[in-house]
Parts: sequence; C-alpha cells; structure tokens
Amino acid sequence: MAMKIANNMSAINSLNIFGQNNSHLSKDMERLSTGLKLIHAGDDTSGYSIAKRMKVRLRSLEQCTANVNTGYNMIKTASEGVQQQLDILKTMRDITLKASDDTYSQKDRDVLAIETNQMLSQLDAIAEETTYNGMQLLNQRVGKVQYITQVSQSTKFEPFDPTLEEVANTTIGDVFSVGNGVTTSSTSHWGGVSGFVNSSNKRRMDLDFSNALAGHGIDDFNMQGLSVLCSGCDQFVSIVFATDRALGTGELQYSSNSSYTEPRQYIIGLKGAKNAVDIANAVYDGITTANRTANPPTTKLSNNNTNTEETIGRHDLQIKRSGGKVYFEYQQSPPTPVFYNGIKGASSTEEVTSTTTAAAGFNPWKDMYIQSGVKAYDNTAIRLWNTSLEALFPGEDSLFLLEPDEYPPFYDDSSVPDPDEYPERYEGYVGTNEEKKAQLWRDEVWHLTRAGAQSKGDVVRTREGAESFLKNIDQAIKYTLHVSTDFGAQMMRMEINAANLTISQENLLASKSTITDADMAKEMVNFARDNLLMSASQSMLAQANHESENVLGLLA
Repeated sequence: MAMKIANNMSAINSLNIFGQNNSHLSKDMERLSTGLKLIHAGDDTSGYSIAKRMKVRLRSLEQCTANVNTGYNMIKTASEGVQQQLDILKTMRDITLKASDDTYSQKDRDVLAIETNQMLSQLDAIAEETTYNGMQLLNQRVGKVQYITQVSQSTKFEPFDPTLEEVANTTIGDVFSVGNGVTTSSTSHWGGVSGFVNSSNKRRMDLDFSNALAGHGIDDFNMQGLSVLCSGCDQFVSIVFATDRALGTGELQYSSNSSYTEPRQYIIGLKGAKNAVDIANAVYDGITTANRTANPPTTKLSNNNTNTEETIGRHDLQIKRSGGKVYFEYQQSPPTPVFYNGIKGASSTEEVTSTTTAAAGFNPWKDMYIQSGVKAYDNTAIRLWNTSLEALFPGEDSLFLLEPDEYPPFYDDSSVPDPDEYPERYEGYVGTNEEKKAQLWRDEVWHLTRAGAQSKGDVVRTREGAESFLKNIDQAIKYTLHVSTDFGAQMMRMEINAANLTISQENLLASKSTITDADMAKEMVNFARDNLLMSASQSMLAQANHESENVLGLLA
C-alpha cells in the first residue's frame, strides 16, 4: 500500500459516503415530519404534477359543495315563504266561501272584505320581503323576446313589353289627359304637356309639372307614368314613378321580347318630392343616373348654356333640362314622336315578409345557476318563481306571459262525448266540445294563473262577486302549489348534488393520498437505517483521517 499525504483517498471516499447518508437522512426526517412522500417536484415529477392538479380539483369541489349548500338554503328560504302564502290563500278561500253564502249578511260581507284586503296585502308583502343576500326570491319577472313576422307590400317591376296595352290606372291625374296617343305639332296641347317644332326643326315635348300637385299628393304618382315612341326609328321609352324610392334615383330595364328598337323602361324615385321642380329634376336625374350605371353604359352628355342633354338609348331621342322643366327632343326632323298616356308594359306588387323582435311580456320566473363544478351538474339551473300579488291575481292588462304556446291534443273525434254527457264541472264552459276540454285543461292542469283576476277585497261584498273570486283563488292556489312542489324538487336535487360532490371529494382525496402520503412505518425503517449508516460513515471518516499519521514515522 502506498503511503501518501497529498491526497487521502480513503478520507475523500468516506466523506462522499457521509454526504449521501446525510442527504438520505434529511429526506427521511422531512417525510416523517410532514407525513408526505412527495414534497418537491424532484421527488417524483409526474406524481407531483398529478397531485397538484388533484389538490386544485379538491379545493374546487369544496367550494362547489359550499355553493350547492348555499343554493339549497336560498331555495328553502323561498319555499318557506311560499308555504306562508299558501296558508294565506287557504284562509282567503274560507273567507270567500263564507261571503258566497247567503246566511251571511251584508255587514258580515263588509267585514270579510276588510279581512280579504289584509290577506292580499300580506301576500304581496311576503313576496317583497322574502330575500336572500339582498336578492328578492319571490318577486321575479324576466322579459321574454318574441319573434313576430310582419308582412308588407312592395312594388315589383316586371320586365315590360311595349307591344302591350297601357297598364290600367297609370295616368297622372291632371297632367296627362286620357287618350291613346298624341303626335307633336305646333298646335297640339296635351294637358300640361305641349309639343312643338323648335327653331332647329327638332320635335320637342315639354313636361310641365306645375299643376301636378294641385289636389294631389306625391303618393298619387306611385306607379304612374308615360311612354314615348319615335315613329321613325321605333325607339321606345317608358317612364314609371315610384314614390317608395329615393328622390332622383333611377333604374333602367330592358325588354327582351319586343320588335321595337332598344326599348327601355326607367323607374324614377320620387320619395320626398315637394314641388314641380323636384319632380322635373327627379325625371332628369333618374334617367341620367340609370344610364351611367347601365351595363354597358350608354351616356352622352353636353352643356349648352342653360341646357343639358342626355341621350335615351339611340342618338335620336334626348331628354333635356332647363330650369325647373324637363323636355324630350328628337335630334332628327323627319320622325314624329308619339307620347302615350300611361305605362306600356307590366308591373305588380308582392308580399315581402320580414321577422322582427319585440319584447312582448314577462315570464313569472327567473332562471339562475349554481356553480357545482361536476361535469354532470355543471352550472346547475334553478328557478325562482314570482308569487307577488300581480302574479297570483293578474289583471286583464297583465304583462305576464301566462298562456301556453299551444294546447295539448286531447282525444280523437271518436271519443268526444255528447254535450249532455259532460260532467258537472264543465258547467259554465262555452264553445265546442274540444274548446271545453281545452278550457278545462287550462284551468285544472296548466300551472300558471289566468289574466283577468280580481285583487281587491271589495269583490266579496256580493255573493256573485265572491263566487267569481273563488275561481281566481283556486287558480292562485293551483299556481302556488306548483311553485311549492317545484321548490321542493329543486331542494331534493340540491341534496343529491351535495351528496355527489361529497363522494367525489372522498374518492379524489383517496387517489391523491395514494400518490402523496408517506407510509410512516416504512419511513421509520428508512430513517433508522440511514441514521445508522450516517454514524458509520462518520466513524470511518475519522479513521481515514488518522491513516496519514503513519507517514510521520518515516519522517522522524
């Protein structure tokens, strides 16, 4: 064995083993003091991650259990209030039965009316004052949005055919006179429309709308119009007014079935027109707008001092504007333009359906949610009912939605009894046999009250009023019983939910315990072993340190 003093390898080896034993002993003491075998992520990386997720889930389950218990208490508070209201309604029914009996005098009925008013006030007070955490539990009303389909009419312009007769009732009152057609000449006059040959030997027809609104409104122009034909080249144009379209807008239509040259129809918007100038400008602007947006565009514009022109189709027929008037002009002198009194072609109206939404009333309940956390019970729905006076005894003007969307099918025709075979409880029902059954189902089965009930004690001051009020009380009792049983069912569900959450917590905790909890007996064995090894390594380290002293004998 070599004798060295620079590096004592035995001591170094003993020191390493001493450090390992010390680390093991520290972990043993940590596990024994905490009762856990997973303390750091380094102990078991995957197990540590699983355990932490389980711990988060356990805390969530604990909070959800508290939520469910709180929800149970809230519903129980509401249920107790409804029980009090049900007791009051039973008392009111007894009072009403007394008032409907003729052994009671008018003075007695007056006293009963006072008592009834007090009972009604207390019913409303319970609904108002039954609260939980500042929230009213029995005074709920939630708006319901209903979808309403509206049908409107709009003008639909069909592709026109100039070969057709003028459309009936399309003349514009005082502006265009009745007639099949007028040729322009220096002497022809056509209502407010005059034709003449101008200095350039061009045929021209002025449209003067100054008298158009005398005794008429702008709506009278809707679907009215005129047609223009060049007898020389068969150029045909029809102009139709639409008062539901924006002022000055224009739409250009072509005819696909015609022997005329490039026949077209202009639909001119007149919405909002106030005077003759507006109408004249709308005719010009509508035609020019329609031409510029045509595909392909057919436009020819020029400016001559105060005159502007726009070609309609071929080069022959033009529309011009001067001041507040508009006129048609033919470029060539030979043809003779013909103006027709009305629209050549066809147009019609169609129904357009649109769906809009409108708040039509209130449901006598409010749906709420309890965060319960478990998949099968996540966001547990609960329902709080309205048992205020306006819900128990709704008036004719009630905003509550109380009627069913539809009545259930009852019997087939073969099982409908004869009117004389109906039981006595059908007395007072009107209508057909099926209607009687529907009314009976509404009163006896449908859980909501009926609009039109009385909610004042004065109704029991007469026998007839008391008998009528008795039906209202029966409806209120039926509704209150439904609310009470619904609250009871919800409370039962909360109990089951809470039990399920408790079982889930127990199972999850057991799974987590398997991963994280230390086996204390096993850890004590490990501690005793590592403690003994610690002492042994410490002793051997001391012995190794003494080995170097043997070298001193050689150096003496």
